[in-house]
Amino acid sequence: MRRVFIGCVLFLCSAVLTGCELTSSRPLLDPSDAVPAFGDQFLAVGLEQDGGFLNQKGEAATLTARADGATYQIVLDDPDEKGTIRFYPAGELPFDYVLELAGPQKTSYVAARTTETGLAVLNISLTDAMLATLKQRGIAPTKKGMVYEVESRGALTETIRAWAEAALVGQADVAFPYRFVIATTEQAKAALMASVNTELCLSRAGHPLDPAVKRLKGKFAHGVTLDRIDAAAAMEACGWGATSDAPASVRYALARVHFRAGDYEKTHALTDALMAEDFGLAYVMRADLLARGIGVAEDKAAARGLLEKAAPRHPAAAYTLGLLTAYGQFGEPDFTAVRRYYEQAAEAGIAPARVGLGLLYRNGTGVEKDEVRAYRLFQAAAASGDAQGHMEAGRALYFGIGTKQDYDSAFGHLKIAADAGIADAQYIAGFMRARGQGTEKSERAAIELLTRASDAGVLAAKAELGWMTYQGLGATADRAKGRRLLEEAAGEGSTIAKEYLALLDKPSLPAMGSNVPSEVQADVTRLSGDQPFQLNR
Repeated sequence: MRRVFIGCVLFLCSAVLTGCELTSSRPLLDPSDAVPAFGDQFLAVGLEQDGGFLNQKGEAATLTARADGATYQIVLDDPDEKGTIRFYPAGELPFDYVLELAGPQKTSYVAARTTETGLAVLNISLTDAMLATLKQRGIAPTKKGMVYEVESRGALTETIRAWAEAALVGQADVAFPYRFVIATTEQAKAALMASVNTELCLSRAGHPLDPAVKRLKGKFAHGVTLDRIDAAAAMEACGWGATSDAPASVRYALARVHFRAGDYEKTHALTDALMAEDFGLAYVMRADLLARGIGVAEDKAAARGLLEKAAPRHPAAAYTLGLLTAYGQFGEPDFTAVRRYYEQAAEAGIAPARVGLGLLYRNGTGVEKDEVRAYRLFQAAAASGDAQGHMEAGRALYFGIGTKQDYDSAFGHLKIAADAGIADAQYIAGFMRARGQGTEKSERAAIELLTRASDAGVLAAKAELGWMTYQGLGATADRAKGRRLLEEAAGEGSTIAKEYLALLDKPSLPAMGSNVPSEVQADVTRLSGDQPFQLNR
């Protein structure tokens, strides 16, 4: 089940030694002074500062080490790579251990404190004042870039002491930011790896409405829409979901991966098993597949019946029932019923249902138009971490719909939604970056955002990108490419692209103004995102 991504030979070094580092060319401490091994072997997994196992790239740093006396031999896939760890008591110093991390090229030293789950580690980072103190004691560590090197046990001991006196003694609550969960028994190691592998899988294919996904840290809590799943990478991370002992959320993520890969037979097999366990999202997927005849004969009545049966127990099913009804999947839309389903789901904490309600009230669809109420619903969804809630709250703040226009607050919401992969948010955020609206002006950053939105099919973003490319704003000017982008967008119906094309024939081009993105403003009549069914599966 071990499907983690190893950061480097010395896992602790990979996570800790990214700044100033205290090293030697060989181990300097006496192995006989090391503390006895606390088990035959241990598994250590790094914790990010937000408490999750995954870094921003979605990788987990892990290490397995086997005890050989008081020395831990690091277990690596490459037999040519070797590494050891020894724990030395810190004595009277204000931490618990000095860790000696010996690799093929160098040996590094860090300070460590014990925690409830393992270790918290801090670099021994030297300042000019510490170096001056050491010089007075006849010790001069050699500086090599960001690394300080000592070559005797006495010099090492005095250097660590001088650092601790200056950085830790008398300093209240000095943070040891790098934390590592450590498991020593087979049962504890299996549980730890299950937690790591669950995060890895859900970060690649987790459903946005799955409560287990919502418990992930940072951007991973937004989940992954079906169209953004990388089937190969997700299969590697979620393949263990084929085992019966995998959590239901992992098995459901695997069903989504199989769907993405076009293996509908396996998708249906997994959802059958999950429905037998009354896992709510399985009903959502099966109903969507029935409604559209994917991997099974189309049967909209059966889809509706399945959702109606599940809705009283599963708010995600109630939300989906409202969404499919709004989009006419079961005949002429009944927005009174849509509102009722959304309200049921919203009361149960389904944030996208709050967004759906907000859209109804903003547009006056099936309800009396109430833009202020709509904005409050969007804000409530955003406050619970919903990316589409951030998108709609940001849009409302940008245009002043139901609230006072506020570019600064708008950009904050839109940036979160853009980072979560919502193309419209990438477009508006890019538009704002290009003009310095609510944020520092950066045409280069604008180009990056607009490119992502354009690639996702937002025509107004393609028009903006073409205009900036033609003029050389944020990138080297390329008039042929810029005109081509504008012509493509205009040909697909973009009004702003047509306006930009007309300007290209003027004797002199106007500078980029602070005009509002009119196509996005008109776009507020939509009921949901570009692909309304992505949240359903």
